[in-house]
Amino acid sequence: KKKMTQVMFIEVGFGVDGHGQNVTKATVRAARNAIEFNSIPCVADLVPGGRHGLKLKIDIAIPQIYHKDLDLSQVYAVFPYGTIISTQIQSG
Repeated sequence: KKKMTQVMFIEVGFGVDGHGQNVTKATVRAARNAIEFNSIPCVADLVPGGRHGLKLKIDIAIPQIYHKDLDLSQVYAVFPYGTIISTQIQSG
């Protein structure tokens, strides 16, 4: 019987701060949007170490002029479990 050796979940979110033009607020909203409405009840069975064993790769696309204003610590605080192993910020 074959077993899975790798499990991947891909979540996509969208966030905007239309009034304040705050890139951190918009990015936090996108991160929340990506994980908010998902339920993966069997994650503890699929991932060694359960939820805390998750390895997170975060890709953020924001306009180049806002890169310096992004507070990643606020974005990271959105994720309730897992370990962030990489973050990529690109122009978008």
